[in-house]
Amino acid sequence: MSNLEKENVVTGLRVYNKKITHTMNNPFESIESAQEYFQYLAEAIVEAKESVTSDIAANSTPELRRRQDALKLAFYKLERLEQHAKSSRRLLNDLRTIRRLLLEERVETPEVVEQNRAR
Repeated sequence: MSNLEKENVVTGLRVYNKKITHTMNNPFESIESAQEYFQYLAEAIVEAKESVTSDIAANSTPELRRRQDALKLAFYKLERLEQHAKSSRRLLNDLRTIRRLLLEERVETPEVVEQNRAR
């Protein structure tokens, strides 16, 4: 397997002369666009949690107990979604860093080179 083929397997992108050519035309065609999507998702989750919280407070009467329970469940599910979105954003950051290292997109400063030599 050539180096170019190895890079394609690792990154999932076609690479020619260290330039990335995206193979798909969708919102997730790059790690950066996926990160942007997760940023929007995080903002929407925060807004939804605020809305559900205010609905829980407004539906605190005993006759609306079932509705309040459903809202509490929705809030719990939003919290779980928020945690998964945060985890996904960290994974995307890691993947972006790995891609930069593999494709030598990161330029090491003299200080970093010296620190690496000292190890």
